[in-house]
Amino acid sequence: MPLKYPNLSWPDGQPLNENWVLFVAAPEQIGAPRIATTTFRRSDQVLRARLRLIVPWAVPISCAVITYFASLRLADAMQRGMLIGAALISAPLWTWLLYQRVSRFHHTLVYLSENGVACFECTGSPENFTRRELLLFSQATALFTKQNSSVYEFLWKDPQDRLVFRWEGRFAVPGIEVPRSHIFQGLKAAERAWTSFFVEDATQQLERGGSVSFVLLGQGTLRMTSTELTWNAPEKTHMLNHEDIETFQCDSQTFEITPSYKGESKGFAGLKIAVEHVGNLKALTTLLTRYFTIKGQ
Repeated sequence: MPLKYPNLSWPDGQPLNENWVLFVAAPEQIGAPRIATTTFRRSDQVLRARLRLIVPWAVPISCAVITYFASLRLADAMQRGMLIGAALISAPLWTWLLYQRVSRFHHTLVYLSENGVACFECTGSPENFTRRELLLFSQATALFTKQNSSVYEFLWKDPQDRLVFRWEGRFAVPGIEVPRSHIFQGLKAAERAWTSFFVEDATQQLERGGSVSFVLLGQGTLRMTSTELTWNAPEKTHMLNHEDIETFQCDSQTFEITPSYKGESKGFAGLKIAVEHVGNLKALTTLLTRYFTIKGQ
C-alpha cells in the first residue's frame, strides 16, 4: 500500500499522484515531508506481476517453436540433435535471466521537509536497504556538490568537519534530461532548501555585525561580514571590500573572483577554484551579490 502525506509534490511543484508508490515511511526526525521523488510506479508493479506469470512458460514454448522450425532446415540428424541439445540447455537459462529481470526490485526514494532530507535505495524488497542517508539541516554547516554529464555527488559536513550526509550516483544516459523521478532531482531540491536555510541564518548573523565562513578546500577559507571579505589563503590573508572586487564568475566547473584595479594594487590577484571545492557555493554567490553589490557572470 502506498504511504500518503498531504500536499506532497515533486521538486517541480507538480502534485504527486497515487500511481507513484512511497514504499518507505518518512523518518520522524525530519518532520512532515513536502517534496518527494520516487522511481516506483504502481503501474510498473502490475506489469511486472503479469510478466512474472508469463515468462516461465512463454520462454520455453518460444524456444521449442523456434528450435522445431530451425531443425526442419537441417538434413543431418547429428546437427538436429546438437540444436535440440543447445535449446534444452539455453531455454532454462533464458527463462531464469528474464524472470530475474522482471522480478528485480531496485528503486530510490527521497523525502524533503523544512528540517532535512532522507534518501533511500532498496534492492530486492522495500525492506532491503542498500543505501539510506538522513540529514537534519540544523546539524550541518557546509554543502559540497559535484556534477557533470555522467556523475553527481552531494556531501554535507558538520561544524567539526565530519561527514554527515553523502550521496553519489551516475546518470543512466549522460547528456539526457534527468526525469523528475530520479533521485538527483530530489537532491537538487534539498540543495535549494539548504541554501535558503543557510542564507536566512547567515543574513541574521551579518545584520547583527557577525561573520560567515566558507570553506575552500585546499585554498583556506572566505570569511564574510556585511562590509568585508577576508580570504585566509594558505600563504597570505587578503582583506577586501566591495571596491576591491570587480566581479565573480561561476560556471559548471569553476568559481572565480576577479579583482578590481584597487584590489590588484593591494596584492589581490584573484581567486579561482573548482566548484566542488567550495562549501555552500550557492549561498556564497547569493550573499556576494546582496552585500557587495557585485554581479556574477
